[in-house]
Amino acid sequence: PFQPSPHGREVETRTCYVCLAGEEADAPPNELLTDLCACRDRAVHVACLVRWIEVSGRTHCAACGEVLRGVAVRSE
Repeated sequence: PFQPSPHGREVETRTCYVCLAGEEADAPPNELLTDLCACRDRAVHVACLVRWIEVSGRTHCAACGEVLRGVAVRSE
């Protein structure tokens, strides 16, 4: 999605595909990660990604099926 900027140009806003929040004040307190898989237009908060992996048990993208880059799961 695009939002108007204060300078009159449209700027792209990213939304977490798990919680659907962006980088607003009420969003999880971490940045949005991108480029984790072939889905270049998807973004996710670190906390949301960790929770999604804990709940689903998957370390691959649900949309494209590619293994998520830079994600390591530790067993305790």
